[in-house]
Amino acid sequence: MSAARHDIPVTREWMRAGEAFFAGQLATLGDGDLDGPSALPGWERRKLAAHVARNAEALLRLVRWADTGVETRMYGDPDQRGRDIEATSGQSAAELRADVQRAAAELADAMAKLPDERWQATVLSALGRTIPAAEVPWMRCREVWLHSLDLAAGATPGDLPLPFAEELVDELAGYMSAQPSAPETELASIADGRRWHIDGPAATGQPLLVRGDPRELAAWLTGRTYDRSALQADDLPQLPNWL
Repeated sequence: MSAARHDIPVTREWMRAGEAFFAGQLATLGDGDLDGPSALPGWERRKLAAHVARNAEALLRLVRWADTGVETRMYGDPDQRGRDIEATSGQSAAELRADVQRAAAELADAMAKLPDERWQATVLSALGRTIPAAEVPWMRCREVWLHSLDLAAGATPGDLPLPFAEELVDELAGYMSAQPSAPETELASIADGRRWHIDGPAATGQPLLVRGDPRELAAWLTGRTYDRSALQADDLPQLPNWL
């Protein structure tokens, strides 16, 4: 685990910028555009916006858990996430936009008020992973930056902050290394020469090499279908799905 993912001032700044960027992308869309497709297969833009709003609410529960010590999971049952998204996406365009803004503001406010020592309290992710509360801002960073791309309102991977993208590639390389179907792969940044290694289940010492801007690498590793000609490789390996 990279220390940057738990560096509260760093991740909260990435989060603040990401919230503003997502809001800006959403604002470029007319009300009728919300019914159009996002870049996520099968998801309309309004459903994606609903998801971002409800994710802020779910992460707020973790911040409150850290603050009070009272267990408050992201979702009360396995189906709550889907139910909440469907209910939220049925709002009018004005209500949906206001909901996105309100939920983001409430999460940011709760984080600002959390005492420093409570950031080390342990909580559970939606997948049941034990994490320190200090990881919650990072989780929100991923949400708002990646879904800003998914809104299909004109954003590209190049809009991601480079340090955030490098941190995301670092996390994703670790995640892929733990997946039994991941081929051994070397990722190389054309920005500064930094490298990441995906071990794969049976490392041979002859990894497939993929070079590119870390922002493009992050988009590819998370399954975004942008212009993959920006990546340099003899043949892009087939990697497991992320989340």
